[in-house]
Amino acid sequence: GADTTAILAEPARRPAAPAPAAGPAPSGPPLEGLKVVDLFWALAGPGSTRTLADHGATVIRIESETRPELLRAGSPFRTPANDFEGSLQYHSTNASKLHLQLNLSVPESREVLLDLVRWADVVTESFTPRAMRSMGLSYELFRSVNPRIVMVSSCLMGQDGPLRDYAGFGTAGAAYAGFYPITGWPDRLPAGPYTAYTDYISPRFTVAAILAAIEHRERTGEGQYVDVSQMELGMQMLASQLLDDELHGRVGERRGNRLGVGGVADANLQPVADLCERRCKHLGCEGRAAHPRDDRRGETCAANLLSEGFECRRLRGEVGWRVEPAETVRDLRLHRSVRSEEHTSELQSHS
Repeated sequence: GADTTAILAEPARRPAAPAPAAGPAPSGPPLEGLKVVDLFWALAGPGSTRTLADHGATVIRIESETRPELLRAGSPFRTPANDFEGSLQYHSTNASKLHLQLNLSVPESREVLLDLVRWADVVTESFTPRAMRSMGLSYELFRSVNPRIVMVSSCLMGQDGPLRDYAGFGTAGAAYAGFYPITGWPDRLPAGPYTAYTDYISPRFTVAAILAAIEHRERTGEGQYVDVSQMELGMQMLASQLLDDELHGRVGERRGNRLGVGGVADANLQPVADLCERRCKHLGCEGRAAHPRDDRRGETCAANLLSEGFECRRLRGEVGWRVEPAETVRDLRLHRSVRSEEHTSELQSHS
């Protein structure tokens, strides 16, 4: 390209971080000693601080009875009562953390929060920018009491731009990021990915950003402000589609279960579909009418194959195909291999 010569002429990058110090390796968890004040909300943010806590960080989760945490109302519940202490989603996302109630509209509670910021290495929040302004909370305030603080703000659309105060969940994030127009059948409305998609992929990026900011602080002594947009993080998963449009002008479209640049499909289905198409006689489906939205009969056969464990076992034994049934959650929980490896344990309920 036009810049090839300039790029190749650039000197090789030298690592900015110093070499590891000589001596015995640490014996504790990798994030032991890291202190986090967690004002995150719902699932996307708390999922990232759960990862920090699992790796040894001390995470204090801040909540308020005046505005209960939304995920406490999320099913499934451990008891039929559906009480706010019984949401399994909430407990899964907030395990390994300490918990504290603060009503931030009360001046005394704000002083407690600032004391925690003085103590902490990281403070996180997932309010809209408008909500933070209305509470008088900001990175400038937190930095004034702790110059080394790393602050992370995670919301749907980021801290600036025309949609910065748009509040929403991962379903809206996935729609804005571009997943819906390319997911589904060509002759139907967009289906979109299952559930609040960006809620589940953004925590991975957020953890990486927090650790990068901590590493920067350890080298320079400077705190940082990290602006996390769920929509922008979701776009990272569509890099091939974005590049195809930029370089070739091809706009992604819905293709059902067909693979290819510009469409989203089940990556495990196509290889089986190819086998079905070549060896349909083994499935007893010769002449079977294809689904009206399939342009290959093999895809219909593959869907049947993946949903019928008996067929998978028969084909594995008689034909030699390397196929396995698509297991249900209960199948996996009771599977002899899973049980033999003790992946799950029975816990006594304290309700």
